[in-house]
Amino acid sequence: MIRKFRFDVGDIPQCVRYGFSARNLWEFWKALALSWLVWAGMLYLGYFAAGDSMSGRWQVSRLLPVPEGVFLQSPVAMAFLFIGALLSVWIVLSAFLKVSRITFEQIRGDDFFSGRDAHAFYRRHWKPMLMVPVAIIAGLAILFVKLFILGLLGRIPVAGPVIVGLLAVPAWGLSLFGVLAGVALLTAFPLVPAITACTRGDTFEALFELFSSITSQFWRIILYGAVGLVLRILAVGAFILFARGALAVVALVVGLGMGQPGLGSTIQGGLHLAAPQLVSHYGSFLSPLGTLAGAASAWTGIPGFIAGLSGVAIAMIAGSYWLSSCSSFWTICYLVVRKRKDGEDLLQRADDEEFREFEKRYGSADQAGDEDRKE
Repeated sequence: MIRKFRFDVGDIPQCVRYGFSARNLWEFWKALALSWLVWAGMLYLGYFAAGDSMSGRWQVSRLLPVPEGVFLQSPVAMAFLFIGALLSVWIVLSAFLKVSRITFEQIRGDDFFSGRDAHAFYRRHWKPMLMVPVAIIAGLAILFVKLFILGLLGRIPVAGPVIVGLLAVPAWGLSLFGVLAGVALLTAFPLVPAITACTRGDTFEALFELFSSITSQFWRIILYGAVGLVLRILAVGAFILFARGALAVVALVVGLGMGQPGLGSTIQGGLHLAAPQLVSHYGSFLSPLGTLAGAASAWTGIPGFIAGLSGVAIAMIAGSYWLSSCSSFWTICYLVVRKRKDGEDLLQRADDEEFREFEKRYGSADQAGDEDRKE
């Protein structure tokens, strides 16, 4: 293991650095682009099924449609919305697993672990991300059914309320587990990819580690989460400032060369061009005051649309940095939590497993030296 790890809150700031890795940013940028494409495609199919005008919808929604009006009244359209939402979430969760594994290998000192390696890891270990939430939701459903049956028993004349009163404490105890399961369900989405990336475990191990981490180290998760959130907000804010400065430089120099100003404002308005329903004013996160200006884009037609898409791409890079730092944070957080609750260094365990695999394939270095001396 090359990189030093302290296994305390002092490791949390590293999520900002690992999140800024080009490989991690690229994985999330691709995931955001693909999920956006899936979302837009499913919603346009829904509007088509609902009988809406496609040309009119394009004028209103452009590249990011929002469900409204006739869409919400069509069961078929709502089915498309449900499918699109599930697929989009799954695409982002897949990127979480890939980036968590890349971060884990970077912490170990392997800077050559590529996106292709991460994708191969994802293909072998994607099941816990699906089955853990399904198992928790199934458990919650069983709990609700039991409580509902208890309510039905309460309808029995005279004896019903007595039965409910006698079983109130057990029902309360089961509800406590339900609350814990609800917390675990929310935590599962960012934490299960980190657990799987660090342990290469199956669904049972991921489920066990999820609940044991929450029950035994909940205060650490909350504390580290607060520290990580503040650091990530500051880091993304600094990134946006640098992005804004870089855009100003590009707009100034290119504008002087072209003799045509307006590139900067057109790029800033990219989100408005792509998603006018969500960005109602002209501007973007790159220029918060631009949302109040309401000025029209300096470039129009195809050049203006292409330049606007460049602004969307820059916005997606900032979003990718936020998600990448989030994935890196949960990976580091789980490594620390695992060490604190079980005393196990998963980084050292990975090194030992890799060494044993090497010896299994090629034999030990001592054996190789003995064979050379015999010859």
